Amino acid sequence: MKILALDLDGTLVDSSMQIYKSLATACSDFLGVQISPTLVSDNLGLPILSILERTPIPAESHFEVVSRFRKNLEEEILQGSTLFNGVIEFLSIAKEMNLMLAIATSKPTYLAKLVVQHSELNKHIDFVQGTDGFPPKPNPEIFTRIQASGMGEVIAMIGDRVEDIQAAQHASIRSIGIAQSAHSTKVLERAGADYTFGSIADMLASNVLKGLS
Repeated sequence: MKILALDLDGTLVDSSMQIYKSLATACSDFLGVQISPTLVSDNLGLPILSILERTPIPAESHFEVVSRFRKNLEEEILQGSTLFNGVIEFLSIAKEMNLMLAIATSKPTYLAKLVVQHSELNKHIDFVQGTDGFPPKPNPEIFTRIQASGMGEVIAMIGDRVEDIQAAQHASIRSIGIAQSAHSTKVLERAGADYTFGSIADMLASNVLKGLS
């Protein structure tokens, strides 16, 4: 079987405010540090530690902030996640084409699974792989983990960040850049994306899936 690897935050799920609220509360309650929404929106999809490194929060406090953030985020996720326009239609078409669909995210696997379970994604996603105990994208290890599931071969990565495109290049698979988060179509093109679209909805208007299958 052929597998499409899909990023989660900024690609399928419009989670910027969800993550911002969770992180802002953790930073404020623990250390009284205020963060801006743009800190999250500009870095959406990166591991949370990478975002914390862009704040004045000392490294020795990162573990506690991450712990509080994840607890807050769990509560936000349980209230439901907002999907980008066109996501469900796109996933339905991919399933009709007999493609397997795997989440490939920098989120911990348990949080990514929670997002899938508490959204319409649950009806379409075959496998969820977060980043646990190995380097995040652009390292291509996440694709190795997905293929270890025995579902088949990963043939392409769809994501909204340069790191998604670079990971696909390292794994010698095709990539589709979706410029609906921090990185523009030009940035994704310069990173080497095989195809770029302004949104999932824009991608639907093309025949790119036929080329992948």
